[in-house]
Amino acid sequence: MAEGDLVTYLNVWKAWEAAGRSGRWAHRHLINHRTMLRAADIRRQLLQHLWCACVGAQNAADVSLGIRPCFHTHETHLTHCM
Repeated sequence: MAEGDLVTYLNVWKAWEAAGRSGRWAHRHLINHRTMLRAADIRRQLLQHLWCACVGAQNAADVSLGIRPCFHTHETHLTHCM
């Protein structure tokens, strides 16, 4: 298994998601459930902005290869979506 803070955060996120974003799971694993909910909300907002900028993108993986051209191409559209 890979090591490092970002990998650890990703593993915690995936486990929390797999547990149905459970507050009980978070408590059992000494994770602040409110912080996880806030992170989920920020993620939702980012995906919404990505979708708005790159109409049709469903998740970050959909635009991972073309994110830069997407933002440059739709820069004026991005400001109107927000």
